[in-house]
Amino acid sequence: MTKTLILPRHVGKTEYLLNRLHELQSDADGTPLHHMVHALGKDEIESQSIERVSLDSLGNRPAQLRRSAGKCIFTVLGYEHEEDELYLIPNVRSYFQLASSLDPHWLFTSRLSMPSATMIVLSCLKSFTCIRSESTVCVTYHTQPVRELLDSWTPLYRKLQYLARTPKLPMRRDLRAFRKRLGIL
Repeated sequence: MTKTLILPRHVGKTEYLLNRLHELQSDADGTPLHHMVHALGKDEIESQSIERVSLDSLGNRPAQLRRSAGKCIFTVLGYEHEEDELYLIPNVRSYFQLASSLDPHWLFTSRLSMPSATMIVLSCLKSFTCIRSESTVCVTYHTQPVRELLDSWTPLYRKLQYLARTPKLPMRRDLRAFRKRLGIL
């Protein structure tokens, strides 16, 4: 089965995020947002240095995990002048594939309602097709690899949720909505 997503152009690029931050004062349900923006530099991407996004950098104590749960927005600096979307740039793709295979906690820390979380999943896929317009991108992919990817991260997600002693319902709701948006519910 395939799924097509329509995304805004330049998702995950810093300029896109900065232009949208003023709009992002609350979630769809009215919950105030408290962001933790992880701005990854082009040098980190090209050197494949995942230390700043590793679980160790967030701390392994419950209070530290609780503070970061569902609050991180990932953005990438240094590619603003590239015409391609971040998930089409080979260095960015290999960075997120490496980070997700070695330390896939980003699903737990990521604000799943943000398009940047979708950008990371697309970066981890081996194949998909894109059709670009001036303001949007239509991305079509097979859902089975996405399902397998998210299923492989789910045990860690649940373990971190338990360690952080975070409320289960909001985080399950967010993960369920994310899976639904990606077409794999």
